[in-house]
Amino acid sequence: MFIPQNKMYFNLLFNFFSSFVNCVVKLLIRNLFIFIISFFILFIYSNFMHIIKVMKELITASIINFL
Repeated sequence: MFIPQNKMYFNLLFNFFSSFVNCVVKLLIRNLFIFIISFFILFIYSNFMHIIKVMKELITASIINFL
């Protein structure tokens, strides 16, 4: 009588632990995905601003040279 009850408690504990781990892993994966996407967007934005700055400098330099 004691062994099945113990097994039942172990089963409940194992189910709780597995669901908890599953939830944590899902949250970690989702946060990692969001972090990668935001980092990628920030990287593209900073490169884009740098390219615009360089193009402005090139345009002003070419205008000065042309004059």
